[in-house]
Amino acid sequence: RAQYGYYTPDDVYEALVAGLVAPGVRWLDVGCGRELFPNHLGLAETLSKRCARLVGVDPDPTLQENPWVHEKVAAGIDSYDGAASFDLVTMRMVAEHIERPQACVQSLSRALRPGGGLIARVELPCAC
Repeated sequence: RAQYGYYTPDDVYEALVAGLVAPGVRWLDVGCGRELFPNHLGLAETLSKRCARLVGVDPDPTLQENPWVHEKVAAGIDSYDGAASFDLVTMRMVAEHIERPQACVQSLSRALRPGGGLIARVELPCAC
């Protein structure tokens, strides 16, 4: 694919996250389940080791199977208070499933430190 200049949405998302997770970064992944990057397990391991703190927030029990997150919070993001302690928040195909968007945005705002960033990869239904 790359030789023809084609990259999947996951390729772009993974490259963005990889470029932002530097040593010392405090990272919150929302809805990670059992895998941070299902199509790139090696990248999950590398970034998990690179960052200072990686917290996974997910109400799904598969979170307990995730080997890469340093801390596991079995809850939805709409009820999580990150206490302004994260440099980066990521959401991979989660935003479209949020039942309480306003509460979610408030929690994300609380979780991010001033100057922190959010990367959201969404999967919208095809209107074909």
